[in-house]
Amino acid sequence: MNVEAITAEEAKGRLDAGEAVVFLDVRNERLWQSSEWQLPHARRLPPDQIEAHLDEVPLADLIVPYAENVEDASSVADRLADYGWPNVRPLLGGYEGWRAAGYPTEGKTPRRLSMEEAASNLQKSEGE
Repeated sequence: MNVEAITAEEAKGRLDAGEAVVFLDVRNERLWQSSEWQLPHARRLPPDQIEAHLDEVPLADLIVPYAENVEDASSVADRLADYGWPNVRPLLGGYEGWRAAGYPTEGKTPRRLSMEEAASNLQKSEGE
């Protein structure tokens, strides 16, 4: 299945009109880790872990996956459509296209540490 891409202008227009638009940050791990920003209110969806996060993707809203390029976002959009999401459109131009259009971005939401990671960090800070 090939879903139709959405332009940054159309996605921004829908946001401005008050429509429910959910951006999914599907950049690969290296690009996601090296970036300090995301599109407004984006949710992280690792492209190699889609099935594990399906319950976090709303069915009723316009879902806009974005990545470095539209091919990567289209791959995720196709998979979501195959799983039954009716309104998925990858972002044409990717996250750089959004930024080049001058649209707002925001700092990434910090990843929550697992209990094990937090305990390990605490031990390290205490010199153990």
